[in-house]
Amino acid sequence: MSENKIYELSYLLTPVMTDEEAVVFVGNLRALIEKFGGSIISDEAPRAIGLAYTMEKTVKSRKQKFDQARFGWFKFEQEAAVSDELKKTLDNMPEIIRFMIISTVRENTVTGHKFVPRKREIERVAEVSTATPEEIDKKIEELAI
Repeated sequence: MSENKIYELSYLLTPVMTDEEAVVFVGNLRALIEKFGGSIISDEAPRAIGLAYTMEKTVKSRKQKFDQARFGWFKFEQEAAVSDELKKTLDNMPEIIRFMIISTVRENTVTGHKFVPRKREIERVAEVSTATPEEIDKKIEELAI
């Protein structure tokens, strides 16, 4: 028997959903994860956020652009690796602008302390932060499961 793994699915929903539609959609996402063998550990309901840059998604042969979204996540446990079928299903949902599944730990990783960078760390980040949104997207896709 293989050991269970812990994953986190984070997602951005289209901002045009009403609060009621978002609640129903999140319930459907929960059911989908469970259908593919996952057991929910924790989650955060989607909340409205501004995006750092405009994101595009093609829905029914029509390109849509988004500057805002609803961000939420699920942490779940699963015996097998996350299936390609789950990823494909999520990718084809028009309500999801973007999603990412990562391998993580069961423990709560949210801390109460805010990181305050030192001056040299800020300067180092300023030197490195010249990537375009396309380069950032490509790197995220490389790191995601």
